[in-house]
Amino acid sequence: MWFFSKKDNNAERIKKVAIFASFSLKSILEPYIEYYLENLKKNFDTVILVTNNRELDKSVFTFLSGMNIELFQVTNEGFDFGMWQKVLFALNPIKI
Repeated sequence: MWFFSKKDNNAERIKKVAIFASFSLKSILEPYIEYYLENLKKNFDTVILVTNNRELDKSVFTFLSGMNIELFQVTNEGFDFGMWQKVLFALNPIKI
């Protein structure tokens, strides 16, 4: 997991963002990943799940949209921190 804060331009508070990186060959999210994501969502304004590019079961999209968690799928290449790097380069700081 990786966390960072950004001052909201429209308010006097810090927005908290959590990026959770995960690799799996399965089309579902393991229960422990859902548990982490649910608890991150309780404490962060934005939660992003970054995972390897693969076909995901409909239940994954239902869970993520119900929790208002963003999904970012990337090609599996390089080291684990490469997943976070790809998300950070793609993020628009104004959107966060």
